[in-house]
Amino acid sequence: MNQIRLALVGLTLVSWCLLASRLAAQQQPQQLFQKEQIDEFLKRKFSPFIVSVLAGLEPMTKQELELASRYYVLRVTDALALDDRTKMDLYVKEFQDMVVVAEKHAAKNRKVVGEFAPHLVNRFKEVFALDFKANRIAIVNGAVLLPLAARLRQEVIADYLAGVAGDEKMNDAVRVHAIKAMREFFPANPFTKTELGVKANVVKKERDVQRVDALLTFIDRPMPKARDLYEVEGFRYVRQQAVAALGKTGVPAVTSLGGKVEGNVALGLLKVLSKKVQPEPSMQERVEAAIGVCHFTKFVEEYEPQVGIFLVAGCLSEMFSEYKRDFANISAKGKERKPTFLPWKHDSKRFELALAELVANTRGAPSATAAQNLEALAKPMLKQIFDNSALDRDQEFRTAIERLKPKTKVLFKNPKGKPLEFDWEPAAAAEEK
Repeated sequence: MNQIRLALVGLTLVSWCLLASRLAAQQQPQQLFQKEQIDEFLKRKFSPFIVSVLAGLEPMTKQELELASRYYVLRVTDALALDDRTKMDLYVKEFQDMVVVAEKHAAKNRKVVGEFAPHLVNRFKEVFALDFKANRIAIVNGAVLLPLAARLRQEVIADYLAGVAGDEKMNDAVRVHAIKAMREFFPANPFTKTELGVKANVVKKERDVQRVDALLTFIDRPMPKARDLYEVEGFRYVRQQAVAALGKTGVPAVTSLGGKVEGNVALGLLKVLSKKVQPEPSMQERVEAAIGVCHFTKFVEEYEPQVGIFLVAGCLSEMFSEYKRDFANISAKGKERKPTFLPWKHDSKRFELALAELVANTRGAPSATAAQNLEALAKPMLKQIFDNSALDRDQEFRTAIERLKPKTKVLFKNPKGKPLEFDWEPAAAAEEK
């Protein structure tokens, strides 16, 4: 519950920063449900829905499922809950509890949950179609439900989330939750030669490409003209969620057959690592991108890992430098200690596990030695960070990773033609041009 509350508070602030919702709304909030409908469901249908329907023991009519979706989603527009945190928290928790029951009985309830999911999507559409200024509390709380709804693992929900993530007209307070929710539908399966000719696999490939492309578009979008530093940081925070979701795909591309790369995850993450997006990505964004690159499966044979490995090494080097700058604060005691620059223990352990996966994913490939050397160099330093100890090998690390610098810009090989290249090197400084 605390996590939900923190997410709500944080993302309300983000949405205010990004969309200038500081001023009081001029219109009145709109309530989307009739109290009589909610009361009817609560008295007559709530118990059967939870106990029997979600357990896969009995069906429900289309009208009853629609009523259930109104109960679970549209209550975020309850006028009495807009100024009552306890009541709104209850609505979010009841939605979460419903999802937990559905997950528990997932082996038996696929049919009824599949029938219920389109109704949920329609209710979310109603909430997010409201005027944001007048209904921002309801809309943000509706957005909080999206990652929970994604746990139902229904394709109609995943398709809707991808549409929301790619919708430039949608408020960022909604889009960021849709992006977080998309992680439930990754990793993606690489579409290789063995999947050719199987219709179900082609449909899955097209869906994965759509979802990846929605995230790539979000990461590449231009920064709106910012009024202050808080808006820039808000933009970075929202983009970080897209980078993290993209990193969950586990593939460098959905497919790269015949020289055509679709769902180019590698390009998106390497743009972040090489600071080719604006505004310049934060350290946390680059950490997410680097860990995502380490997770790339070896089953996309056309992908060339050299550039990615080098940029991951560069990210680690910057991370070590930031840790050293933060170390005086990390080693401080009591009231003198402030919040750290990054969640060092958490990120150091994530990186350690990711590098082990990078070694496994490149085993037997030409880049295997580079991956092994990077892990050997970084692992003791990551352990020092995890232990809150001083770093003593950062200069040695910087010198060593220069030997990993690739002599190529090839990102995907193409046996039949020109390879796909990426200009990963930073632009020259103004005085050098």
